[in-house]
Amino acid sequence: METKSYPGGGYVKQFVLILTLGGGESLTGALWYLIPLFELEIIFTVLLCLFKQIKKDKECNCVVAVIVAFIYILFSNLNLPRNLSNASRLILFYSAGYFCKKYNVLELKRSVPKQVAALVRCLAIWMGCTLYSESWQGKNLLITAVSAGAAIYCVVEISKFLTKVAKEQVVAILKYIGKKTMPIVAWHFLVYCFVKMAYVWCYNLDRTLVATKAAICDPKWIAIYVVCGLIGSLLIDEIVSEIKGYVLKIGGKFLYGGIK
Repeated sequence: METKSYPGGGYVKQFVLILTLGGGESLTGALWYLIPLFELEIIFTVLLCLFKQIKKDKECNCVVAVIVAFIYILFSNLNLPRNLSNASRLILFYSAGYFCKKYNVLELKRSVPKQVAALVRCLAIWMGCTLYSESWQGKNLLITAVSAGAAIYCVVEISKFLTKVAKEQVVAILKYIGKKTMPIVAWHFLVYCFVKMAYVWCYNLDRTLVATKAAICDPKWIAIYVVCGLIGSLLIDEIVSEIKGYVLKIGGKFLYGGIK
């Protein structure tokens, strides 16, 4: 978490920026993708609605897919304002998910050997592409598309496999964590600050480390870092939910007959 100071009316300006998705604070940095996600949803929905008015369903989908591919190729590596360049990257995978869901592409029945073979191939592709490119935001758009596509396929297939073979309790826990993705993303930076406070105290380090975005890279602390980020975020979400429920209950009693 980086400390900031805003002179004069700077706090008001920053508050407006946060509300309009135009800026944010360090603790909300993990939510950066909400801005391009919001933007690409608008773009993709407009494209679908526009071409559905003038073309049949299959023709419309083909045209939209081609336009999405052009958006990905032409704008992904440009320095566009308000995360539009990231929206141009993400729209390819968003649209792929939409069409896969619509045509049940990932629901095809395969024998276990074929399923395992496909999973191994995709893992190999993903690892190879990851070694070749530094991140999903690499300049090579083809490598980015292949790498992300293979990784997404692996996640989907592994989750389907676990649903089949894992015990009901394990599946229930994984489903619970999946449903709590947003709270985990929203709160884990805050939880990490407390972990870094403990890390700084244990090793007598500079306390400014707590106020930075730098992650703990010490191998002995990585597991603690990850587990605390997960469990801590879930605990905070449960506390917030309890408080919200209590406030709504009190508010309801006040509005409908007073508090007894």
